[in-house]
Amino acid sequence: MSAEEKQAALRKMEIVKVDASGASGALDDVVEEAEVALFLNGKRLLSFSCLPRDVEDLAAGFLFSEGISPEPASLALRFDPGRLEVHAEGPADEEAAAAFERGQVLGSGCGAGRSGGDGRRRGCMKIDTTTRVSPAAVWKLMKSLAEGSPVFKATGGTHVAGLGDPAGRIVVMTEDIGRHNAVDKVIGHALRTGLQIGGLLLCCSGRISSDIALKAVRGRIPIVVSRSAPTALSVDIASRFMLTLIGFARSGRMNVYSCPERVMTE
Repeated sequence: MSAEEKQAALRKMEIVKVDASGASGALDDVVEEAEVALFLNGKRLLSFSCLPRDVEDLAAGFLFSEGISPEPASLALRFDPGRLEVHAEGPADEEAAAAFERGQVLGSGCGAGRSGGDGRRRGCMKIDTTTRVSPAAVWKLMKSLAEGSPVFKATGGTHVAGLGDPAGRIVVMTEDIGRHNAVDKVIGHALRTGLQIGGLLLCCSGRISSDIALKAVRGRIPIVVSRSAPTALSVDIASRFMLTLIGFARSGRMNVYSCPERVMTE
């Protein structure tokens, strides 16, 4: 992220700092938040509450990872402040799209995602890959993720997501106020730039919910890593679709919740 992009994501605001010695006025960096309405083929689908940058990647990643539009390369996107128009030249899953046509705002809440039980898993297949990773590479990826998040460092107000290779190199990363948005942005960026994600690791700063697990499964991403915890449902989904889930990945330790054979411990 350039200095200009970082500055556009922040706003200086007057606050009152309070500590044991008393109160004092100060200026603080606060992360920006915008509501962006997404229109698909002329029809309003939903609104995102998001960090107002990389919005095209957010839309492409969201439509792909929710199974609505399986061909991001065929999307024509036009963004104006507060409004993103998407025209899908390929087939769109009308049933999947209908699940979001209630006008809800997605992104800043902890539970953003589609309801509907097994309907969310339509089109998901077991991940068959030879990708393996060492613990050292996992810790290297998570360190790079933490060090490469300037908006979080300035505000503490974002989630971070990245795609990395099994050697421990981050390929692409981004930030957003919502953990689902951050994941959709890195997936969308990869798909829009032709990056093959099937052999990469998805690295996250936030909780691994069932929604995040399913996004990885649809992208054929074999390993998901987070500094935080998975939910029991995400572990169930990961086991069903042969997705490796790694939680609490911090320097020197991590928990492997599913498909541990992809982690080289010897």
